[in-house]
Amino acid sequence: MINPDPEAGLRLRWAGILCGVITFIWLPVEDRSILFLLLLSLVWSAWLAAWWLVSRQKSSAGLKVVLWAGAGGGMLVFPITILLTLIKAGLHDHGFLDFSSSQLTTIAKTIPLWIALGLVISMLWLKKHPPTLD
Repeated sequence: MINPDPEAGLRLRWAGILCGVITFIWLPVEDRSILFLLLLSLVWSAWLAAWWLVSRQKSSAGLKVVLWAGAGGGMLVFPITILLTLIKAGLHDHGFLDFSSSQLTTIAKTIPLWIALGLVISMLWLKKHPPTLD
């Protein structure tokens, strides 16, 4: 079991608010570069993985749970990218997406990279916060 951090929820809440503010600032901007879209997707997927992990700390957040949180965060990058793209297209009311299908395919091809990165980050986190045996 991982020792719960009483302030983790508060820090996570403020990080979510900051991510939301940045997202709402970005949405109306006419931007066709996938760099900021990808960074925003990465931040939201990391936030969701951290939120899931913090919510599991009250129960048994052991090695498997932390690794699943990392892999799950990596798997969420592409769905969040699609969601942000659809929301942005809906707000702009163009009738077409702001990003081309080749740009979105490029992000889809990197899904294994994000899963691996999520696993590496979760392993580094486990190294710093080793689970205790209860």
